[in-house]
Amino acid sequence: MKELVDEQHKPAMIKIVVDKAGVSNVEVPLSLIHRPGTVYDLGTRHVIAKVDAYARLPRTRKGVDMSRLPEVLFEHSGTFISLRSFKKIAKRLYERLELEDIYLKFSFGFAKTSISPVTKKKAVLVYDAGISIIYPPYRHFVQIKVPVQTVCPCSRSMCLVDQERQIGKGAHNQRAEVTIQVEVTKIPGVHFETLIDIAEQSASSPVYAILKRPDEKYVTEHAYDNPVFVEGLARKIADKLTELKNIKWFRVKVESFESIHKHNAIAYIGRIKKGNKWYKNNHGFV
Repeated sequence: MKELVDEQHKPAMIKIVVDKAGVSNVEVPLSLIHRPGTVYDLGTRHVIAKVDAYARLPRTRKGVDMSRLPEVLFEHSGTFISLRSFKKIAKRLYERLELEDIYLKFSFGFAKTSISPVTKKKAVLVYDAGISIIYPPYRHFVQIKVPVQTVCPCSRSMCLVDQERQIGKGAHNQRAEVTIQVEVTKIPGVHFETLIDIAEQSASSPVYAILKRPDEKYVTEHAYDNPVFVEGLARKIADKLTELKNIKWFRVKVESFESIHKHNAIAYIGRIKKGNKWYKNNHGFV
């Protein structure tokens, strides 16, 4: 059989580095583990993740060898990819592609039990979650997006009719989205449930899948009693993240979908740990 020409390894005519080149939206089975002691702990769960896999292409090489990216991912075909498989996959891609800066991102829905605060109705909320990998050296990032409710402190204060008794005529409130990404020092390092709890407990109120009338009354009053700006919410979350073990970098984004404005309100905080201290870091989400 005539040997087929390999165009990928030929010299590139235009000598420009390609920062990222690869494949996206490759669907693979992924195995996740609940945080021990979580209410209605389901143990190991299986999800279908969409994977982006890239490498940096040097100025001297024409192509990445695209087919090798899904090929390595599907070397696990027939079994669910576990968290502890990621380093092996990244190393294998590094060896097969013979390229630097391997990048993997696994995106999936993370399901968590939602229980209404008064009537205790059980349902499920699905959060947008992700795990990102950079290699070499091996770096492991965990990300979650959490919907919450915020009540504007300024609006609430202006509408008070009895300052002493904190009685007012209302305040504008809205749904907001918290994005948290952390780099861990070991796997899993931090559970998704822990990050969700931090976001929900820092906001004016969590959001729920099911609310009956007693629940709605409770949520409305609880949120009214806990107003917070996006800046304050980002600070509260960042403060709690600095107390977690096994993380050395984080980035927080809070975006409020303002109910009385056409625009949104946004706040960001990024920090990196050096020794026992946290320092400002403006690196974007990975």
